[in-house]
Amino acid sequence: MTMMEVREYEKETQAATNEKIGPVAPTITISAEGHSPAIRSAPSTPVTGDPPEFLSLPKERTRKTSAPDTLTLPELRDRANGPSSHSAPSNTDS
Repeated sequence: MTMMEVREYEKETQAATNEKIGPVAPTITISAEGHSPAIRSAPSTPVTGDPPEFLSLPKERTRKTSAPDTLTLPELRDRANGPSSHSAPSNTDS
């Protein structure tokens, strides 16, 4: 579709919409604000020196166990923990 075709399609769609529901006036209104400049200023410095709760140090929590410790299949746990007592199959066809 070329840009001219797109514009024509949009124009036809808008005309059909206007016929069906009628033209709609915008609902956005602009009015002067009656707020005082003091409300727009930055908040004042807190009286106490304590940081707000959302800035406090994180609470101590237990550390997660490493992935190999959480594996349930013995083969996977052995493979993850390094060489095991099982010997690898050797190729004796030479």
